[in-house]
Amino acid sequence: MDDFVLFQGSVRVPWLSFAKCLPLYALTVAHFTCTWGYYTLLTCLPLYFKHILQFDMKSVSANDCIIVENFTQIQVGLLSLSSFILSLRQQTF
Repeated sequence: MDDFVLFQGSVRVPWLSFAKCLPLYALTVAHFTCTWGYYTLLTCLPLYFKHILQFDMKSVSANDCIIVENFTQIQVGLLSLSSFILSLRQQTF
């Protein structure tokens, strides 16, 4: 707990420095464009599958969904395991 400093008063936020920070604007633009592209793909991909590839999304078998669900569960399990191992490691040091 020696690494943490607790403040009893209010902390001054350097808003002017934030307003002048060009990397902050670059990160904001990059995040906006990445999110825009992601949601554009998310909304247009079914139309692309249907009209260009002539792939009917309703014809996808349940087995394909089970594979994706199992992969998701494996990721959640590995995340829980890694968190548990990290907590054990922090307790020993």
